[in-house]
Amino acid sequence: PPSRGEVGALGDAPTSDPRVRLLGERVVRSLRLKPERWERCAGSPEAQPLLRGFVEGAAGQPLLLVTLSPAGQLALSTELPASPCRGKALFFLRRGPGPLSVPPGPGELLYGDLPASSLEHFAALVEEVVAPVLANQKNHHSWPHVVSQDIMRHVHSLKSNIFVVIGQVKGKTLLPLPAGSDRMEYIDCENGKT
Repeated sequence: PPSRGEVGALGDAPTSDPRVRLLGERVVRSLRLKPERWERCAGSPEAQPLLRGFVEGAAGQPLLLVTLSPAGQLALSTELPASPCRGKALFFLRRGPGPLSVPPGPGELLYGDLPASSLEHFAALVEEVVAPVLANQKNHHSWPHVVSQDIMRHVHSLKSNIFVVIGQVKGKTLLPLPAGSDRMEYIDCENGKT
């Protein structure tokens, strides 16, 4: 990593540090921006201390969020917003203490997109991937019956809790379905057919 006295250090030219350039490349590619917009954001007085703290490994700053508002403004933050962001967002997570190396080693820096509706994405992940894998009897045929039943109860509890939380976020009261309701058959009362 560059030392504080070198030209590449964060100070006068924030985008000259190769670690910041790497972050910028990821932001530009993920958010589909022109590089000048990242340079303008990274050069702002508000962003410089955040970038410096992140790449130099400041204690308590392992996360860096880059958000793009619907108006097209880039903003940096070290905390998740209290309310869901309305625009696109990108996260960088430093996995170890100390400054980032140039280039970061495998597993040293994680990054990815944050969807605007992350709770709905999580619910879909649980509903479409996690629950079917854990609920499939073929995946736990060698487990004791008690463990298998316990896993099924936990899967149902997780799905129910997510359903209730999504309702609370939307300001509605949603009640979870009882366990086993997904196995119930539809009965046509008028014709007496299942």
